[in-house]
Amino acid sequence: MRTRNIVHLRNIFSKRYSYYMNATDLLHISLDFASIWQNDNNKYKANVLAGNESSYYRILQIEALLSALKITPEYADRVKKDEFGERINKPDMTNLEYFLTGQFLEERSFKSYQQDLLDEIFETVKDIISIDWEPSDYRPFWVIFILYKKLYNYRKKIHPFTKSKDLLEYGGSIGPIYHIHLQNDIAESLAFNLQRIDDTLSKIIDPHQREISMNTLVRKYKYPDIDLREFDLFSWI
Repeated sequence: MRTRNIVHLRNIFSKRYSYYMNATDLLHISLDFASIWQNDNNKYKANVLAGNESSYYRILQIEALLSALKITPEYADRVKKDEFGERINKPDMTNLEYFLTGQFLEERSFKSYQQDLLDEIFETVKDIISIDWEPSDYRPFWVIFILYKKLYNYRKKIHPFTKSKDLLEYGGSIGPIYHIHLQNDIAESLAFNLQRIDDTLSKIIDPHQREISMNTLVRKYKYPDIDLREFDLFSWI
């Protein structure tokens, strides 16, 4: 019965990710995942979550995008070390944990970032607050690092409210359907107004703003090209 339902839902939900994927797609999938498992210590391991298809396939998608966008320890520009000169990187740290904890930023050269992003940040702040300072007064790395942590945490908290709910979950009950309809209007408005934040986070996640074809993601990085909404309906994440 479950298989027939999934096949039926696959016909209903024909939307797929765009042919090319980028850091914005990575951001949105990671926010889905982080908002679900934020208090679970096992959240970084796909094999632990294999029983939850929604989360399991999200991990695989995130891992594939991280590799394709070169956001893994092997592509670090510099290595974060402890007082003994050893790399601060747990032996069992996954690429997902490396990303969600923000360690990838600590091991990336600030020279990777486009100057227009830094200019936009500094010029905007100067317009907001009238103070006598120059960009050279601040370390770009810390500006980017703190900005990312603040914005990502904010997005993670507000993310659940940006997700539209599917009316099929509520059957033919008129009251709940109308309630979800109104709630979805707010969710869509929130998502639209968060685009500037998402664009900024995307530029920080991947300064090169790479576009990876779905063909490359699937063939080279084993990206699961599936619509997760069909699983979400059954797992109630």
